[in-house]
Amino acid sequence: MSLLIKNAVLNDIKSDVLISKGFITNIEQNIDNSTDRTINAEGKIIIPSLKNGHSHSGMTILRGYADDMKLMPWLQEKIWPAEAKLTPEAIYWGTRLASLEMIKSGTTFCNDMYFNFEMSQKAYIDSGIKSASGPALFDFFDPIKAEEMKSNCNYAVENINVSQNNSLTLAAHSIYT
Repeated sequence: MSLLIKNAVLNDIKSDVLISKGFITNIEQNIDNSTDRTINAEGKIIIPSLKNGHSHSGMTILRGYADDMKLMPWLQEKIWPAEAKLTPEAIYWGTRLASLEMIKSGTTFCNDMYFNFEMSQKAYIDSGIKSASGPALFDFFDPIKAEEMKSNCNYAVENINVSQNNSLTLAAHSIYT
C-alpha cells in the first residue's frame, strides 16, 4: 500500500511525504505520484510518531475510579483491590482500548508494565502497535513476593513473544509501594 500526504508543513516548509509499504520513501514539494491513497494535509504539520514510555494500559478500564483520593489511599483502598479482581480478558480489553487511544493520538510504541503481561502483549499485537511488555516488579519488601517476582521474570524471559514489533521489558516498580 502507498500513501501520499500532500501540502503538510514539515520544518516550516510545505511538503509532500510519500509512504510505500510502511516506509517513508520520499519527502519533497509537489510529489506527483500515483498512490493507493492521498491525504490533503493543508494547514497540518507532520511530526515523528509519539512513544509512550510508561504505561499500565490494562488499567484503562479503571479510569476515573475513585480519582478524587490521595495517592496511597487510592492505591491501597481502591486500585489494588480492584486490580486483584481483573481477569486476563479484562486486561486484554483495557489494553486494546488504550492501544486505540494511543493510535488515535499518533503514538506508535508503548512500554507497558502490568499484570498478565501476556494479555497486554496480545492486545498490542492485535492492535498493530509496537510495544515492550513484561512484568512489573515489586515485592513489598517480602521475601516470598520477591521469589514470586523472580519466577515471573524467568517466565517472561522464556515465554514472551519477541518480534520486530514486540519486545520484553522488566519493569522495576517505585520503592514507595
